[in-house]
Amino acid sequence: MNLYKEICSFKNLELAFKKARKGKRNKKSVQDFEFDLERNLFQIKHELETETYKPKPLKQFVIRDPKTRLISASDFRDRVVYHALCNIIQPIFEQTFIYDSHANQIKKGSSKAVERFDTFKNKASENGRLTNKSKDKKTALNFFLIQLSLNILWSILFFGAKSISLALIDIIILWIFIIITMMKFYRISKTAFYLLIPYLLWVSFAIVLNISLLILN
Repeated sequence: MNLYKEICSFKNLELAFKKARKGKRNKKSVQDFEFDLERNLFQIKHELETETYKPKPLKQFVIRDPKTRLISASDFRDRVVYHALCNIIQPIFEQTFIYDSHANQIKKGSSKAVERFDTFKNKASENGRLTNKSKDKKTALNFFLIQLSLNILWSILFFGAKSISLALIDIIILWIFIIITMMKFYRISKTAFYLLIPYLLWVSFAIVLNISLLILN
């Protein structure tokens, strides 16, 4: 199966446009793109197929809500390409994720991850007093939460800030913490240990991808 061909297909790009447009119909950049939609999509298709596509520089602006934050926003056509890529590879990767993968997952995210952590944390106590085994569980879950935070940070650095070098540093640290987390879980649940193996393999693949992109850029 030629995944790249599927990514470049007009049908996939059209679906990607609809996803990128969702909730942003009134923005000028979206309206300008949609005004000549077919030509713009065919232009992206051509650039992808000829490997001449290059993302535009990020637009940076400051918002205060009330905390002051610097936001880096991608050009709309780049968001279309992002959704085109996710349309094809997301279902493939999701099949390898364990249930407790929450970063950038539909109907999940950081708040759901914290709720899930609380569920495990409550199970780690007996009548409110930690036993030796419960302490091991608490330690394992603490490492699980740390690596989860690093996972979320990698997504922000790689996809949001588009900082490949910082993302690489983060994902290497993430890989180390996954190993530690697996070792901690092995002491209390071999099932949990084995369930983390596909996750470790995926992160290992992501490291290779991250390094390749860093070299190419």
